[in-house]
Amino acid sequence: MSSVMTVPDANAAYDHDEIQLVSTHEENAAPRTQLTELSQFSLLKAYSVHYTLFDGHFLSVYVKHPFLRPRKYWLNLAYLEPTPRRVLKIDMPSLYACGILSLAAMVLMLINTFTNGSTAILQSVVALVCTALIALLLLIYRSKDRLVFYSRYGRVNWLEILINKPNRRAYKAFVELLISTSHAVSSHQSPRHEQRLGAELREHRRLKHEGVLSARVYEDVKRRFLGEHVSLMNTYSEENDRNSGNNEINSANLRYIAARLLSRLAAGMAMIGKR
Repeated sequence: MSSVMTVPDANAAYDHDEIQLVSTHEENAAPRTQLTELSQFSLLKAYSVHYTLFDGHFLSVYVKHPFLRPRKYWLNLAYLEPTPRRVLKIDMPSLYACGILSLAAMVLMLINTFTNGSTAILQSVVALVCTALIALLLLIYRSKDRLVFYSRYGRVNWLEILINKPNRRAYKAFVELLISTSHAVSSHQSPRHEQRLGAELREHRRLKHEGVLSARVYEDVKRRFLGEHVSLMNTYSEENDRNSGNNEINSANLRYIAARLLSRLAAGMAMIGKR
């Protein structure tokens, strides 16, 4: 059954303007059959994530952090971009600090080796090594190597999966099944672009109400969707204008051809009359 979603304009100056986006997707259906699951744990960051894939349609995400309240939510795979992107982010300040501190400790060790040595130099080496270890831990903590899935049209980071966790085999099997089911679900969506926009925008709104997306991210997404909707409407309007213009040109051509035929017919009749 189709449903109509009324989306307020993102611009505060146009609060009374509304855009009708139609959705034909069964958005509130509950997950049913469990297909597979994957558990990941980050020892250094001290958090765990459990993913459960249901009947090729829904993905349940359960995040547990020692300093925060556990959070559980689900994602509708119909609005997930099936092609993920690997994000490798290295914390460069921590990397530079670790390298410089380690190099300084090596230089002091060489100086201590080729000289008589002193307690002050050894203490400095120990301090530099400890500081370099702290920088190394910060480098590991702040760096990321993840597979990121975005929402299809909103381009919001919906899902992050740690690379090769808990092992390469389980990670690869889960990701391949997730991608294949996302492709299968998206193939059953409505062919109308405005209906897909409306359905996905409602999904972003649900995630915002559940605390998964921040208000700022949701406002950015809403502006992006409304801009896409306006662009789509302008495209339809231009196509209609071109079609109507072509119809007018065709009508004018037909009138011109008819007038020429009538004039030639009249000239022929006049010549026949003179004979």
